[in-house]
Formats: sequence, C-alpha cells, structure tokens
Amino acid sequence: PLQANYKNTAFNFSLRMPDGFSAQELPADDTGAATVLLQNEKGEGIQIRISPFDDINELTADMIRENIPDMQISEAEAVTIGPEYTGVAFLSDNEAFEGASREVWFVFRGNLYQISTYARLDTLLKAMFATWKFN
Repeated sequence: PLQANYKNTAFNFSLRMPDGFSAQELPADDTGAATVLLQNEKGEGIQIRISPFDDINELTADMIRENIPDMQISEAEAVTIGPEYTGVAFLSDNEAFEGASREVWFVFRGNLYQISTYARLDTLLKAMFATWKFN
C-alpha cells in the first residue's frame, strides 16, 4: 500500500509512495535538469528526471526514437496526463536499472519528465504514477 506522501514544490506535483521509501531531490545539473530519487533502504526505487523542454502536448515513442536513435523502446503505450497532455510508457535497456527498465516520459508545462525504474518494479511504478497529481 502507498502510505507516504511526497510533494515537490519546485515542479508542483505530488504522489504517494510505499512506507520505507524516502525522497531525495538532487540539485539541477548544468543542463538545468533536476533529479528526484524515490527509493527504499536497499536503493531500489524510481528516478524522476525533469528538464526544460518545448511545451508540447504530446510525446510519442516515434519522437523519442527520432531524437535518441540508439535508445531501445519496446511495448510503447500512450499515457494520459490530465486533460491535455499525452506521454508514453515503454520498456528499455537503461543500464542504470540492470539493463531492463520501465520508463514513463511526458512533457508538462514546458518540462520533460523522464520516470525510470527497474522493469521488475513495473507494478510499483504504475501504482505510484496513478497517484501523481499536479497542483
């Protein structure tokens, strides 16, 4: 069950995460991208990378392939973010997640959100993402 609340004031969103998870907000890098780590004591969890981006309403797997041709994308499916935005969920080969990752990418209010986790934590990611709210 998702008991703990996480609220990000910089990007105005909140979500629920399991007990035993903590949130760590890393400072923006030289590209302006910020990273949020939601993880348990074993270091397993979800990474959210937020970077400035054109304010578009739809991000598709084809658009990602066009911009990152080497990226592996499989089982892509559209994800609705509020009434106006559409992103994409897919499986990939992200080395940071043992070479098998679940990704959810979308653009909202001029920022690209890249949510990544271990493919084996897909159920957890879906449960947490279902509680995501922009304030």
